[in-house]
Amino acid sequence: MKKLLSILLCLVGGWIPSSGQYIQAYLSANKVGVEDVLQYNLRVVGIASPSTPSFPNVPTFAKTKLFSQNSSSTQGGVTTYIQIYRPSQVGKYQIPSHTFKIGNRRYNSPAFDIEVMAADTLADSVRLDPSLYEQHEIETWLDVRYSKDTCYVGEQIEGEVLFFVEKNSRPYVSFEGKDILEVQQRFKHEAFWEEAIDYRRIEDYMDTVRGKEYFVFVLQRTFFFPIRSGRIVIRDVSFEAKEKLYPKNISEYDRLLNRGVKQKPLSVEAPFRPIYVMDLPQEANKRTNAVGDFEMIIRTDEEELRTGESFQFRVIVKGNGNIALVPRPDIHQPASFLLYEPISNYEFARTDSQLYGFKEFIYEMVPTLKGHYDLGPISFRFFNPETGRLDSIYKESHPVEVKGRDMSSLLKGEGIQQFYTEAFAKAQTKQLIKIPYLVPIASGLLFFVVLLIGLAFWKWNKLKV
Repeated sequence: MKKLLSILLCLVGGWIPSSGQYIQAYLSANKVGVEDVLQYNLRVVGIASPSTPSFPNVPTFAKTKLFSQNSSSTQGGVTTYIQIYRPSQVGKYQIPSHTFKIGNRRYNSPAFDIEVMAADTLADSVRLDPSLYEQHEIETWLDVRYSKDTCYVGEQIEGEVLFFVEKNSRPYVSFEGKDILEVQQRFKHEAFWEEAIDYRRIEDYMDTVRGKEYFVFVLQRTFFFPIRSGRIVIRDVSFEAKEKLYPKNISEYDRLLNRGVKQKPLSVEAPFRPIYVMDLPQEANKRTNAVGDFEMIIRTDEEELRTGESFQFRVIVKGNGNIALVPRPDIHQPASFLLYEPISNYEFARTDSQLYGFKEFIYEMVPTLKGHYDLGPISFRFFNPETGRLDSIYKESHPVEVKGRDMSSLLKGEGIQQFYTEAFAKAQTKQLIKIPYLVPIASGLLFFVVLLIGLAFWKWNKLKV
């Protein structure tokens, strides 16, 4: 009978009335984990400015912080003292009955039985003994949504993983960054080339589904580009959130700080939602793999072109679609122009529900002959999934004028001096001597070297004789 009374007092606390003034003592839980926090709460009612009481010592429990909270009730002021204990060893213990001296009165608290458990064992005990914690109906679900369920190979599709939490369930559901990273790793498929959108924080909004209000968390948003046709399904998209368990009789202050709160796994899995991918029309499939809606911009980085000097000819394709997969546009290379292997780079940004960006192709050229030239025609073909047909952008001409001396004339006579003068000027290096003067100097040095070799050979032959 005494043991039953002790357990009852542990769960609901004990209180001792005295002429409208009383205390109530209770614990935050009767089962805690090693190195967990145990709160011993002493509620003093009807006593103005009570002195700070001392709390009992418990073997293997370290007493750490002691603080208080003030409030009011119909019986007068209420002061709640909270002593924090930290257990260090697994086992069963008893916090003995204790006499608290409040003002000129003495109040006796009941004894409390407490069990310290290993962390994994504690998690099991929470599932097996739910009576220790508040019970709430939790409603959550996971969904995968696509901007289209039918598309062409290479067409842009937006995919989202959405976590729905019913409005009244929100205070009891939590998740961490690592939980979100795990679901992001699952939202992939080998049949998709993808561009994931990174966010500094998780987006959330309110939505009404079947007459209920939900918090909707966007766990992942990705733009997919199918690379093959057929029925494609991303399977096993699941999310591991946590359900927060609040001990019974927890104070509002402790609830606010999540003190004594435990968590248990809350697993949700998204339904399968297939995407049906169609092949491009035969004509488009042979001529391009750019799919979307694009435009083309052309420019050179130099207003005046000169022979022997390289310049960059830039072709920029921008729009909505598979920007990264856009092929190199066709350009015209004049016969007297040297052309290096072109390089490309791309950037993108999200606008509404589409991926918008550009891809720049840089052609580095060196003209060798002066004159008027045309780098056109320049053409770019793409398949527009909205119209279902092959489109093209065609620039008839892009005229340029090249000035300076032909490369062949630079290699003769005074052209050599001009060539090196310009070269030194571009390198910002001082020219110490004019290039034509090097010819007689070099000839004289060569004659002197040959003369020395001849004299040495004559001397050696004479000595031999």
